[in-house]
Amino acid sequence: MKYLFLFLASSFFSLHAQINWEPSSTKSAFVPEDFVLDKKGNLYISIKGNDLIYQTNIFDQPLKYNKLPKVSTKKFYYDLNPISLFLDFKDTLLAFRGAIPYRFFGTYFAKDSVGRLDTNYASMSTSFFMKYNLEGDLFGSFLDAIFQYKDKWKNDRNNTVFDGSTVFNYFPFDEENNYALVGGNSYRVIKYNSRTLERTPVFETNTPMDYRSLTVTVDGHIYAGTSAGLYHSYNDGKEFEVILIDTTLGHTSITRVFQTKSGDAIIAQVTSGFFASYDKGKSWVKLYIFNQNAPTYYSDVWEKLEIIDTANAALMIRNGCYTYQSFLLTPDRGEWRKMDPPAFKMNAFNLFKNKTRRLFSHDDGCEWIYSDDDGNEWHSLLKNGAAIQNLAIDSKDQLYSFNPFEADSKVLYWSKDGGLSWDTNQIFERRILSIQVFTDGSMMLLASPPSSLDPTHFYYSSDFGESWVLQNTGVGISGQINQMLKGPDGAIYAFQSSGRDAFISKDLGKTWQLDNRLKGVSIGSDKFFDMNGYFVFLGSIGGVSGIYRSLDLSSFENITLNGPSIIQRMHSIAPGVIAGAFTKSGVHITYDYGLTWIDITSNLDFDLVNRNYRNNSILVDENGRIFLARANDGIYRTNSMAVAIEEPLDDKKTFFSFGPNPTEAFLNVRLNETIAGLNTELELSNSLGQCILKRKNISQTEMLDLKNFAPGIYYLSVKTAAGIMHTEKIIKQ
Repeated sequence: MKYLFLFLASSFFSLHAQINWEPSSTKSAFVPEDFVLDKKGNLYISIKGNDLIYQTNIFDQPLKYNKLPKVSTKKFYYDLNPISLFLDFKDTLLAFRGAIPYRFFGTYFAKDSVGRLDTNYASMSTSFFMKYNLEGDLFGSFLDAIFQYKDKWKNDRNNTVFDGSTVFNYFPFDEENNYALVGGNSYRVIKYNSRTLERTPVFETNTPMDYRSLTVTVDGHIYAGTSAGLYHSYNDGKEFEVILIDTTLGHTSITRVFQTKSGDAIIAQVTSGFFASYDKGKSWVKLYIFNQNAPTYYSDVWEKLEIIDTANAALMIRNGCYTYQSFLLTPDRGEWRKMDPPAFKMNAFNLFKNKTRRLFSHDDGCEWIYSDDDGNEWHSLLKNGAAIQNLAIDSKDQLYSFNPFEADSKVLYWSKDGGLSWDTNQIFERRILSIQVFTDGSMMLLASPPSSLDPTHFYYSSDFGESWVLQNTGVGISGQINQMLKGPDGAIYAFQSSGRDAFISKDLGKTWQLDNRLKGVSIGSDKFFDMNGYFVFLGSIGGVSGIYRSLDLSSFENITLNGPSIIQRMHSIAPGVIAGAFTKSGVHITYDYGLTWIDITSNLDFDLVNRNYRNNSILVDENGRIFLARANDGIYRTNSMAVAIEEPLDDKKTFFSFGPNPTEAFLNVRLNETIAGLNTELELSNSLGQCILKRKNISQTEMLDLKNFAPGIYYLSVKTAAGIMHTEKIIKQ
């Protein structure tokens, strides 16, 4: 195994000069946060992870995406300031930055001052559940109530117009004619008066529905999509019928029901596609372009659909990876196509490299991709032509893949050639949940129960996946397990996704007990046992967050207590050597378990004044190159040998170590503590053997400035009173 040696520079500036960051890839993707579409075709789109909004008009060809001014000059927090969009009664754009509303005035945004300025924004209904009636009154909805914004933007229960039931959707028109879809033992549509609060049930069904399955027209026609067909109720519930849409298939299951913004048509999706009715359901016509390339994969959830008419619409879906995608439908396009505003940097997770130096990344937490050139070019990791969504690697470089939500959910696949080809490893009795790989070649596989009431099954492999043995059927262990580790003593530790409880097994998963030593310890995503036997983890103890280490899992040392604060991700390549990505101070490295931390943020784009960063993953590879994946901001990498890596040294070479080599400017030297201070000298000679630099009585660490020396080969020698002890070749670039 390779080891990493510390080269502590005598000043921060020398290390700062050595390490340079650069984007590792031009790979980009557009991920929507939200969109709105008005009746004139103006489309506004907010971008995931960015304080940005783009505008275009879908009737223009070709589409031109215009970047709107910033919603606010205040600092952008990735997790706190998502940009959701809303159109007011006059189709004026409102952008909610977090929960604070800003109105667009054509050339700038300003906080919406209509109503009181001391509004409790945190309690405001989200833009998705805010609606105007035909008279311009604004309403909002929580789970159990619908209320009117009398004092915009203040939620006031005194202005509640409907409550008492779980509200799935509502349709406000005027004082007397408003409709709410509510749930309970059955699904009902209640007609209510927003002034007198009078209410009347007008429709009821025991067939399950959700907010996407219902639409109500201004004249009181109710269209409810159910698994039994399309229900049509009108005349305040006095009239009822089941509508036949596709005469070739009969009363088929209705997935969704919509109404166009123009009000000219009702659109329903059935098993055979999308149909429209222009005469309140009496006749139906199949929509041609509406059915072209429509995203109808079973795991896709249609989060938002806005339809101008039966040929112009915008859609945002959430796929099986909880990733959002947006689509546009226009006659010029002739089919549903992904929106194509300016793309942004990739949102990468879970970086790792195999022994052939192939770099892997989980793109947007969904599909795995790989690069053979340190991230310059990326390719999809495929199995039978399909993208891989779950991936693990063992210490023999074997890859494992499984598909928990597909037809082959019980099949474990493996690849012995870096993902070029895949074979079936084993078929299990239950759906595979996860595979946990340990450093000694053993593994644990978790198989999902057929129902949430059944326990998870644990399978163990001691031979790099060649065979699997059922060890436990969930006895003694509970909760969702997100990670397992094997300790130096051979015990296996299982950590709940909540980070609160940890279980221990001393017999390879056959029996489990709560590990009370970790009671009260909150353990985060990054954790490992290192070669010195330390358990190192991100976590919190007594409300104090940081990186902790422990030898006995009973006493814990916070190794970031006097260092940089708010650690998000970390990676260790050798005992005591940890690279960490910090929220407020960039990237730091420690070589001594946190006694000292070195800031290596250097020229990394890190604007803390205007932006809060979320770091998804950090990796130090065996070339000493650091990779940092930031949320919706791509992957950044340092130059090679930013952290010096060497093969294990023999006894003679351990007198000193040095790096980086080759070097462009600075060379850091570290002496073995047994010879440091013994009248030791350093000599640097050129290729002719001429001494061109000498240092006497050096300390244990020394930094040599070579930037003014000509490129070429030099020789570094360590001397004591006994003479030359060792010489190494240096390459100056």
